[in-house]
Amino acid sequence: MAAKYDLEVLMSDIQTIMANNLNTKITAINAEKADSISLTTVDSDSYFFQTMDETTVNKNPFVYYGINEIETDGIGPVVAKNITIGVIIVYADTHQDLLIANYMLRYLRALEETFTDNWNETQSRAKLRVESFAPFQFEGVNTSNMHRAAAVALRLTMP
Repeated sequence: MAAKYDLEVLMSDIQTIMANNLNTKITAINAEKADSISLTTVDSDSYFFQTMDETTVNKNPFVYYGINEIETDGIGPVVAKNITIGVIIVYADTHQDLLIANYMLRYLRALEETFTDNWNETQSRAKLRVESFAPFQFEGVNTSNMHRAAAVALRLTMP
């Protein structure tokens, strides 16, 4: 019997999409723009799933992703789950670069394109819908650095 496609497998698919495509997008944006702003790629050990409460992050940039919301709708054994997954790329703001907003807009674009180009790459029949958020200040990281973040929400319905 085949394994059931559940939230654990979905989150593994999301991480695989990022690991296989995000740095390629970042590199492509750097090449396209070819200016003084050069985005740093994300190290393979810089992806944090669901919690960072006890983690000291010494990575720049890093990606935090997790399940934001699950809404279950159904009767008896027929159930659908409306799921929202947040994906945030976080970059240290040293206050030495006046172009930090441009960095964050480019990281946002890299996230958007990573998921819009791979919207049907999960093992589920459900397809990802991508929503973007304006870059924002990111708090709660166990460090003295200020951080900026760019984020997308991935929405899908699973049976």
